[in-house]
Amino acid sequence: GTLLPLPAWNGFRTSLPTKHTKMRIALVTYSIKYGGIETFLNRLATFLAGEGHEVTLIETEERGEWADAFAASGLRVTDILPHPLRSRRRHVQRIANSLRMFDVVILNDAPFAQSALGLLMEETVCIPVVHTDLGSMYRNAVANRSQWDAVVCVGPRLGKTIVRGYGAPPDRVHVIPYGVEVPERYPERPPDRAVGPLRVIYVGRLEDRQKRVLRMPGIMSGAMSDGESFEFTVVGDGPDRNALAAAFAALCPTLRVEFRGRLTNAETRTALERPDVLLLPSDFEGLPITVLEAMAAGALPIASRIEDTTDFQIADGRTGFLVAPGDIDGFSHALSGIAKDRTKLREMSFAAWSDAKDRFTVRQMCCQYLDLIAAR
Repeated sequence: GTLLPLPAWNGFRTSLPTKHTKMRIALVTYSIKYGGIETFLNRLATFLAGEGHEVTLIETEERGEWADAFAASGLRVTDILPHPLRSRRRHVQRIANSLRMFDVVILNDAPFAQSALGLLMEETVCIPVVHTDLGSMYRNAVANRSQWDAVVCVGPRLGKTIVRGYGAPPDRVHVIPYGVEVPERYPERPPDRAVGPLRVIYVGRLEDRQKRVLRMPGIMSGAMSDGESFEFTVVGDGPDRNALAAAFAALCPTLRVEFRGRLTNAETRTALERPDVLLLPSDFEGLPITVLEAMAAGALPIASRIEDTTDFQIADGRTGFLVAPGDIDGFSHALSGIAKDRTKLREMSFAAWSDAKDRFTVRQMCCQYLDLIAAR
């Protein structure tokens, strides 16, 4: 395969770069909505601001539902939105005028801002970030390629794809995985968790095209047919919420299912402290933050095996289980097997937390961004 620089999966820096001066940093996205990209932006902005940098989050297409929450938490949030009576060219010019005041511009699926890069100051460091395995995100990131300094991909699969499929220069492609908050000590489950129903959770958007949430009732039905008992919690919302509830009722009428709706990231991390297992039956992902947050909380991930993605996060049989996408029986057997062996569950849970602590912390992620900026 293509050799990518800064192979983050081979080791992580935890100290801050020596070249560490106060910078004006813009984190740009089309909209601060609800999801993994926004969680990443919140963590990166909070860390960089805590290191003394002037950080501004900028929306370029619409005001998202999380924008006010970000601002209420103390982050600086602004928007430069299209005007119905002005041209797209004028919109791009307005974005460029605002971005000229920054030393660093980090772009997150923001095509209008991407097209404005040639209008910025020559010394401005410009870095697009690819968050998921979608053609539109790759195309947005590589656009105007002579005007950006480096592109960051959050997982190895994305890095390889943007080089092989979209012509990004290999020497300017860097893989920096997401970081999550990992407690210093292993989050022990209560002693009574050695018996009773296995607690399973799903966290994410409730849509079947990517996440394949409608597979979950069949998975749980198969696991229950082996004589084990379960409880299931659903965190998130989306277009297939009602279809999912109906499928659970039809296929698992005795399963206790709780729909929690959308939660903030802090609320989600709290919700992950209780379950034993995270279920993720997706067909494709960028680098699912929910897997890392589950590992940090000691919840064992059982996920679709996605090459250079979930197999980069999870060591199959040691820190979680990987199952072929669409293998309903495989997911069911993994669940029922770990429900029967709570000693193995605890051992794997500890290994998952330990791996998250060694590889996927917020500090590790942010220090790598600062290293990359300093090298430009």
